[in-house]
Amino acid sequence: MFTLLFWKALFERGVKTAAQAVVLAITGDVAFNALNADWLTLFGFAAGGFVLSALTTLATGALTDGNPSIGDAEVLAENGRHEAV
Repeated sequence: MFTLLFWKALFERGVKTAAQAVVLAITGDVAFNALNADWLTLFGFAAGGFVLSALTTLATGALTDGNPSIGDAEVLAENGRHEAV
């Protein structure tokens, strides 16, 4: 859990979840206009998604052997890539 690979995986998952949260917020509106968008609210959704994802990954790493995947669906290889088990 205290390896650079774990933190890279946490960051990657957090960014993906943040992007998903923003897409959810945007598509929840009937029409999206980038010029009139409430960017502070969208940033809030992104930050919330990132924090929730990071907390989930940290809790999973604490419960397992430092692997970010609770079901061991993937492991962090020495080369820095995710590998299927």
